[in-house]
Amino acid sequence: MTMANMLELALYSAWERPVLRYTIVVVTSTFADFWASFYFYAVAHGWIVSQAIVGFCLPFMNLAFAIWFIQAKENSDRLKLTFFSSLGMTIGATLMLLVV
Repeated sequence: MTMANMLELALYSAWERPVLRYTIVVVTSTFADFWASFYFYAVAHGWIVSQAIVGFCLPFMNLAFAIWFIQAKENSDRLKLTFFSSLGMTIGATLMLLVV
């Protein structure tokens, strides 16, 4: 079984359980927004290597959200995913402000 097949299987099984799906979206959005905030912090301080690493990782952090958003059949499911993603981003931005 390839890594892509395992990822697809894991995302599909989480899609069947809404609580797990929304929890994963909140956690990954929190982490991604925290990293995005760190990216801008690194830009302000001229940390070029940190910028490169964080900039490379950021697109992959919300992969589950993007896949589930595309898979959703109803707009209400997409709205719920967007709500939980924005909740996670709010938490991530707040955590970054508290850390810095």
